[in-house]
Amino acid sequence: MGQIIENGIVLPPQQKTDSQASLTVEKHASELCLMLSYHISDCKTNPRHARTVSQLRQIKYAPADIAIDYGTSTQFTQQDMDSAIETIQSEFATWDGCILHSLTFYGDEAGNHYLEEYNTWGNPTYKECIVFDSTFHSAVKSSTETALEEDSEYTWQWYLMRYSSSDSWTLITWGQG
Repeated sequence: MGQIIENGIVLPPQQKTDSQASLTVEKHASELCLMLSYHISDCKTNPRHARTVSQLRQIKYAPADIAIDYGTSTQFTQQDMDSAIETIQSEFATWDGCILHSLTFYGDEAGNHYLEEYNTWGNPTYKECIVFDSTFHSAVKSSTETALEEDSEYTWQWYLMRYSSSDSWTLITWGQG
């Protein structure tokens, strides 16, 4: 690395001359302007990107933003699964500041196993059980008391049951698996 000489004085390598510092500031200002102009134009073409940080923290979920994996089932149709997902989303919408990322069908076997176990506990005898795995982010700062650690990622399961395919799903329990 070459020496920097300013006004006849050799400067240590970490120091920059006034002219170098000025060029650095101009370069960063120019990069910042470019980024801002891109962001502003992106917000005009995609209004969903035009949000403040506080607005983003208040979003609970938007169904189109949730990654849904229906997996493979011999017991349930996509319509059955969508109905269960709506029940989960209705509950999740009450969770202050949490953001639901994904829902994944956990498989026929998981539902059958839990149904068999649940019905032996002396509970109502349901005929169908569906289980979903989920990922979500807890509120950055919660306005209500919660057992969730603030600003954290979670993976939870949701267990829903019904008496027949013509009945609505009942959300039985949810939590970390």
